[in-house]
Amino acid sequence: MTEAEVVQDLFRRIANGSSSVAEARRLNALGVPTTRYYSNGTEQAGKAWYPGPTAGLIGNPTYRGEHVLKSRYGAIERKVKPLVEKADWEKANAQLTRNKHLPKSNATRIYLLRGLITCGQCGSSYVGQAITRPNAIPDAYYRCGARTLTNYPARQERCRARGMSTAWLEQIVWEDCRTFIRNPGEALAEAQRQLHDRISQAARMDQERGQYVHALAEKAQEKDRVMTLFRRGRIRLEDAETQLDDIAREEAEWRQQLAVIDAQKAIAEAYETHITGVSLLLHQLQGRLAEIDRTNDLAMKRQIVELLVKGIRIVHEAGRGWVAIITYYFRPECVADIDVSVT
Repeated sequence: MTEAEVVQDLFRRIANGSSSVAEARRLNALGVPTTRYYSNGTEQAGKAWYPGPTAGLIGNPTYRGEHVLKSRYGAIERKVKPLVEKADWEKANAQLTRNKHLPKSNATRIYLLRGLITCGQCGSSYVGQAITRPNAIPDAYYRCGARTLTNYPARQERCRARGMSTAWLEQIVWEDCRTFIRNPGEALAEAQRQLHDRISQAARMDQERGQYVHALAEKAQEKDRVMTLFRRGRIRLEDAETQLDDIAREEAEWRQQLAVIDAQKAIAEAYETHITGVSLLLHQLQGRLAEIDRTNDLAMKRQIVELLVKGIRIVHEAGRGWVAIITYYFRPECVADIDVSVT
């Protein structure tokens, strides 16, 4: 297989349900070489395939035909020949996103907080791991993914961040979610007011966005006029370069403003989707909490947690020790001391 065919096959496999971990292992087992390319045209042979860089390859937009060049005037996008279809690129990246949250096929349990916990020491994600105690009683806990170096080949040392019992942390988070479901009250109403403000602001910014697009079009015409004057010998090269630099700086500023507007609009749309999902779920859950607890419906609990929990960070605070900082979408932040006796 050519290098291009290897990459295309990699996209297909992940789009069809594989993972960066499984593919890195497969490529290493087959002896497929890995190469790093640099902007100056040089290349360097790598030692092996690793899950992190493999996932980074799948997320690179160049493979779908969109190359981003970082210049002193800001990011410059250009079209290149795509190596994979845009639909395949999106499908593969969607699968990687699902892999962060869904339990693995060989998992012995559903980890309620999978993909939501990050390490305050090194920034890595926490993962779930099943263990067997000396008394033969099975248990599970969350630990920093960088405690082993398989996924982080560039690191010299393992992360020493504290792990914790899954039962302890999941119970804290679930109790907070149950409390919110029973009485969403003013928190959800305030979120809906914020959504209304975001949508109104996005609508007002559409007009501003049009002004920036028009200004960029005028700058393109101005650039053409400068080049025409230079080709006809009406201005010197130094003057042309000065004018083109000024135009490029203004274009970079306006493109940055466009990016801000587009980002705010995307955030408003994502926030609207999130609020709608939460409102529908709360309506469906009224009166069902007792049943969910009785049957221990982990799939439903996971759906609730994904909508209500923004993230969890494990940090070490001076004078207090290891703590879990739990951030919710609609509730105040919670800080829980980690009991080292249960890890």
